[in-house]
Amino acid sequence: MSEDAKKDDVKEVAATTETVDAKSETKPETKPAETDTAKPDTDAKQPEAPEKKKNMILRTLLLAILVIAAAFAIKHHMLTNDFNEALDLKEAGKIDVAIVKFESLAENAYGNIKKQASQELLKCYIESGDQKKAVERLEKMAKDPSVSKTELAQCYIVLGDAPSNNAAQTKEYYKKAMDIAPEILTPIQRKVVDPSYVLPKPPPPTPEELAEAKKMEAEMLAEEAKIKAAKPATDALKAIPGTK
Repeated sequence: MSEDAKKDDVKEVAATTETVDAKSETKPETKPAETDTAKPDTDAKQPEAPEKKKNMILRTLLLAILVIAAAFAIKHHMLTNDFNEALDLKEAGKIDVAIVKFESLAENAYGNIKKQASQELLKCYIESGDQKKAVERLEKMAKDPSVSKTELAQCYIVLGDAPSNNAAQTKEYYKKAMDIAPEILTPIQRKVVDPSYVLPKPPPPTPEELAEAKKMEAEMLAEEAKIKAAKPATDALKAIPGTK
C-alpha cells in the first residue's frame, strides 16, 4: 500500500471517530424512570363510612319505633271502643251480646282493658244466672298475676252478692274475699263470715248533722201545725151539702 493510501485510511478513521463522539455528545442523557413513591396526603378527608352506617341504623330504629307506637295506639283505641260498646250493650239489657264482646276482650286484650273486661264479664255471668261460668272466670282471674289482691277480692264479693246464692254460698265467697283482702269487706259482710264479729258502733253525729236534723224536725212540726189549723175549716166545708 502506498504511503498516500495509508494517510487516507487514517484520516477516514479519525473522521468516523469524531462523528461518533459528536453523536454521543448531542444524545440526551436518559435517566431511569422514577417510581411514584409520593406519600398520600394525610390532610385529605377520608370517607366517613362507619359514621354514615351508624346514622342509617339509628334512623331505621327510630322509624321502627314510630311504626310500633302508632300500631299500639291504633290497637288500644280499637280495644277501648269495643269495651265501651260492650258496656253500652250491657246497660241496654243485651247481656248475651255483651258477653260475647267481653269474652273476646278478656282473652285478646291486655292491661287494664283485659282486667276490666274480665270483671264486667263476671258481672254479666252473674246477671244472666250462669253461676258456673262466673266461678270459672273468677278462677282464671285468680291465676292472672296482673290482677291485684284487692281486685280479686272485690270480684269474690260481687259473686257473693249474686241473688241466686243461698246463705252458704254467700258466706263462702265473702270468706274467700276476706282471706285475700279483709280490709275491703263491710262490717255486715264480715258479720256474715264470722257471726261472732261485733259490729262497730256508729260514730256520733257531727254538729252539722245535728243542726240539719233539728231543721228538718222543725219543718215537719210546722207542716203538721198548718194541717191542724186548717182542719176546722176543712170539716166545716165538708158539712155543707153538696160538697165533699
